[in-house]
Amino acid sequence: MIKSIINRKRQRIVLDHVIEEGEFHDDSDEIKKLVNKKAQGWTRTKSIEPDLWKSWEHRFELIESIPDHAFDGVIDELTNEEFEHVLSHTPHNKAPGPSGIQAEGWA
Repeated sequence: MIKSIINRKRQRIVLDHVIEEGEFHDDSDEIKKLVNKKAQGWTRTKSIEPDLWKSWEHRFELIESIPDHAFDGVIDELTNEEFEHVLSHTPHNKAPGPSGIQAEGWA
């Protein structure tokens, strides 16, 4: 699977005409303008409700310092017991991840 991802070639979309609000457009400059206008609508800045932001604002405050012990254990080697515990608690009949290997294959 990884090999197919790496060797994947970009595909281009060819727009030789556009139908917008029932109107047919085939002029290349007009098509560019219409596509650009539509893309700007997809990526426009979203407004945030002030009350909703206030409930989340504390999550985004700057952390002045990180405790020395914050990352203790992050690079510790995973034991077989820990590995088996996680796998035994993984739900069955779920779609596999990018590896294509289902958890049932390990348990």
